[in-house]
Amino acid sequence: MASVVWYWARNGVRTGPVPWESLRASAHKGEFGPGDWVWTPGFGREWKRASVLDALFPPESATEGEPSDAKAETSSPSASPESPAAVEDVPSPFADAALDGRPPETPRTARALANAWRNVLALLANPFSWRRYAAFAFAALLLLFGSQSIAPFGTFLPGVTRRLSDSGLDLTGGIPAFLSKWTAAISRGGVTAADQGTLVSEFAAALRHSATSFSAWMASTPRHLLTSLTLLLLAAAAAALHAWFLSRGWTVMLHRVYRRDEPVARSWIDARTSARTVFRGAFAMRFALVLCWTAAAWISAARLAAAPESAILAETLSRAVSPLAAMALLDAAAMVFARDFAVPRVVLLGQPFASALRGALRESGFWTVRHLLLLSLVTSLFVILSALVLQPFAALVPPFFPLVAAAFLAPYQMLRSLWALDIFFRLHPEARTNVPPRASVPPEIAAAFAGRRG
Repeated sequence: MASVVWYWARNGVRTGPVPWESLRASAHKGEFGPGDWVWTPGFGREWKRASVLDALFPPESATEGEPSDAKAETSSPSASPESPAAVEDVPSPFADAALDGRPPETPRTARALANAWRNVLALLANPFSWRRYAAFAFAALLLLFGSQSIAPFGTFLPGVTRRLSDSGLDLTGGIPAFLSKWTAAISRGGVTAADQGTLVSEFAAALRHSATSFSAWMASTPRHLLTSLTLLLLAAAAAALHAWFLSRGWTVMLHRVYRRDEPVARSWIDARTSARTVFRGAFAMRFALVLCWTAAAWISAARLAAAPESAILAETLSRAVSPLAAMALLDAAAMVFARDFAVPRVVLLGQPFASALRGALRESGFWTVRHLLLLSLVTSLFVILSALVLQPFAALVPPFFPLVAAAFLAPYQMLRSLWALDIFFRLHPEARTNVPPRASVPPEIAAAFAGRRG
């Protein structure tokens, strides 16, 4: 039988779901007292005072087992918080009585992918609803903006470019000059066979020139501290915007998987708490990755600058590729762990982001490598398909292209979330009955949401 989940509430703030051991540990730490409220599904729609559970605040000789009597006297319902049974008005779509009591198992990523695809089809076509599809597309749009979140900072680039040039970084020679020259040559009539040798040699020289300039500039950062701090602040702002869109997109998508016909505004409000938790962790990750990318670029530039001029192009490029390739793998793995393995823990178990990430790392194994490889293949196929299908829209309707792209990518983003959930349930079968908690809203707003859903 699946483990019983518990909630506790103090000063109107609800915490849960948690297992009995965590509930008892919180009571022993003084996080709530006998006069506060507890709830478990066996209580129906009424909360009980924590004092009715003798095992929560036992004397030293008391047993530590979970109480078996859930029929203790209740306090006045009017004074208790709103019951999770009343708030979480939908059962988990992933609950399966046949799986109750099944121990955790090693995830099989291919089978999890197949199950996720079947769930996507069931969500979208059982029955099909344009309103439902548009709501999932909205979450996909948030994730699309998250991948493009550095774009709004382009308005600052002219001023930053001047600062960089004044501080000694060459932004006109090297690779920029090479691209300008050969782009113009190609537009005039193409590159002949006789020009190919010149193009390769000039590319190697331009690459070395830019690498030398960047490496020297990085080594002299103490002399242009203001410019460096400006770039650091811009990087932090871009990381914050990136994390905000991703945290909202990830959590709203998961809430909609459980409540597919809710108004988007209701999902947005319900996901607020978990999105805030995910944002803090995602921002720290993104900012740390930006710093790692900067270090990798510096290492690559230093290697290119140290390459002898007689080195062939392949050898020159190999000096730069290895640090950047390692950084690309680290970036991809970090974001996969955050979305696929940590976010379900935050949303369904209420864990802090750091604890969720540590738990995901502890449970990882060789199956994680298989998941990353299969995910890379699936993502590559979607990217190729997107490029083929969306290219005409990029030229015909540029202002509406993000909306079209989000509508096209909605099934892929749903697949990612459902795939992650299937893996999570294999590791935590007791969580199949859990439902993302809802936020408290005024009764009139809740009634409005219920009317729109109906």
